[in-house]
Amino acid sequence: MKPMTAMLLGLALLAAPPLLLAAPPAQAADVAHEQVARVAEQLRRAEAVREIKRLQHSYVHYLQLGLWDEAASLFARDGALGEGRARVMGPQAIAAHLRKTIGQGQDGIAQGRLHVDMIFSPVVTLSVDGTRGKGRWHSLGIDAHYGERADWSGAIQENVYVLEDGKWKFAMLHPYPLFAGSYEAGWKNVDPVLRAVPFHFSVDSLGIPSTRLQDGWTAPAGPAPSLADLERRVARLNDASQIENLQNAYGYYVDRRLWDDVTDLFAPDGVMEAAGDRAQGRKAIRAALEAVAPAGLRSGELNDRLQFDMVITVAPDGASATARGIELGMVGKANAWGAWTLATFENLYVKRDGKWMLAHMRLYPRARTDYAQGWAKSAIPDAPLGRAGRAVPARQAALQYPGTAFPALSFANPVTDKAPAYPASMTILPAPVPASATAPAPPANPSDPAARLAEIERQLAIASAYDGAENVSTAYGYYIDEFLWRPIGDLFSKQGWKELSYVGTYVGNERVFQSLARRYGNGGRFVPSMAIHQKMQPVTTVAADGKSARIHLRLFQLGTSNDPGGAQIGGHYENGAVLEDGLWKISAMDLDYVWTGDLATGWTKADPASNTRFVPDPDVMKGYPPDGPLRGPSTAPWPDLLPVALHFRNPVSGRAPELLLPPRHF
Repeated sequence: MKPMTAMLLGLALLAAPPLLLAAPPAQAADVAHEQVARVAEQLRRAEAVREIKRLQHSYVHYLQLGLWDEAASLFARDGALGEGRARVMGPQAIAAHLRKTIGQGQDGIAQGRLHVDMIFSPVVTLSVDGTRGKGRWHSLGIDAHYGERADWSGAIQENVYVLEDGKWKFAMLHPYPLFAGSYEAGWKNVDPVLRAVPFHFSVDSLGIPSTRLQDGWTAPAGPAPSLADLERRVARLNDASQIENLQNAYGYYVDRRLWDDVTDLFAPDGVMEAAGDRAQGRKAIRAALEAVAPAGLRSGELNDRLQFDMVITVAPDGASATARGIELGMVGKANAWGAWTLATFENLYVKRDGKWMLAHMRLYPRARTDYAQGWAKSAIPDAPLGRAGRAVPARQAALQYPGTAFPALSFANPVTDKAPAYPASMTILPAPVPASATAPAPPANPSDPAARLAEIERQLAIASAYDGAENVSTAYGYYIDEFLWRPIGDLFSKQGWKELSYVGTYVGNERVFQSLARRYGNGGRFVPSMAIHQKMQPVTTVAADGKSARIHLRLFQLGTSNDPGGAQIGGHYENGAVLEDGLWKISAMDLDYVWTGDLATGWTKADPASNTRFVPDPDVMKGYPPDGPLRGPSTAPWPDLLPVALHFRNPVSGRAPELLLPPRHF
């Protein structure tokens, strides 16, 4: 540099405004890097919660097919499977253990065998650094040998997960058995004392958003992901949430034979297929459904179709997706007949005009059993789309229980990223067309990085809210099982409200706590019996800012004690959730019961006295009246039916339900 040029440049720098001197370009770039890296880490943690759930549901499907090596591959190198006081350590030993104890020494599920262990009601939390996780789940197991035996089992799992080699794996899968028993006698407590299962969470930890970073977090060295990569990844999270909503809404619509709503969920050229029957196009699908049964339920009819263990795979371009899941059916007519059904669905979805739709639903019936006889004695071929009274074709009937056939898995192993190898002894039906993998679309506003990052953060808040709303809603069930009223009160927002069954609505978290303590006593669960409040099948609507949500859940309540038998209750929750002081809280809780019964007869008998057996004496709440009435029915109307109250419209058509719930404010 020439001396005169250097002097002039020095004078120019001295004359520059102080702001320019304090923030040179290099420092400004560092600030941008810090912001992008922070959002990237928040996104990684939101993805971690979803990957943990995917891991758990994948394990269920591997066990159902008897793929012991695939199931064991989901464990860390020093991962453990807890069986009572024993521990089986490492993937190889775990595979051998599963093969011996469940598979009876062979790979795959043998002919005449029915084995499924459904899992639901998650409360998933992450460690401070986001490299470990814990999850609490309910499970319900069916294990039968046709002509020999049929058994029930139920447990709470308290599991630990670890990020190893870039993949989430089981560090510990630990079931705590609650009940077990034969189909004929019913279930009873495994532990006569029925000790409480330790909680891995508190109210303060379960409500932490998945995106929260620890104090003092700093961006790692190295380049941050591109904004395009972050946009794609957060979009896939929200795509998966919308598909889950769509499939769970389908379950609720089929419950009530709302055939117009079911048909609306399909693309105009969509296909519905089950047990060899096939309908294409909305008009044909609607006609096929009507041929099964007329639209709408009549008094005393039950057609509940519970959706379990979805594994959703969205294509990289976000234009198509697949989902595999399990459907448990509870069908029949009071004082006439009843049946359990079990099926696997392998579905294709497409996004058109910004909405996800069903492109091809494949329902594979697995088993249908007369309620009075049970899985060991009854195996009725099922044709979900067959015309009423028509026999199932022999070739389709042979694929169902006590035969053994499964559709190929649409998803790759979450740890190995490979498709499974199936035992030669098994009948594997063709897999659905895999999700497409074209290049992602370019970002909507590539010229404005600040606006793009702000939109990524908003979409990430929405994605995290789905899991936050589910966490607090299902945690309520675990707390009420143990009569833990103080944590329940703290689980509600300051102005949150709750319907106290059969009594009325209480507003404010302290009022919620006092209402429960005054009605039930404040000493915790004090008898060796438990009403197990299982919450499942969420349909969640998140506010545009990601700070509140409404969530519809199914109540799948079971009861156990030291006496063989068991109890059942079906109903629906409509909850609200809100971010308050940095934690997810319940802001509203509306519960409507549909039917109640014992395991011996379930919904096949209608005992009006059963609907009112839990109604308290009016004097119990004397001196502590509610702040408002119940919004819905005070008792289960069974065998009569009332419309199911929903906060959401049809996810595709926008059709309003018969009873659309507006937000309720006090």
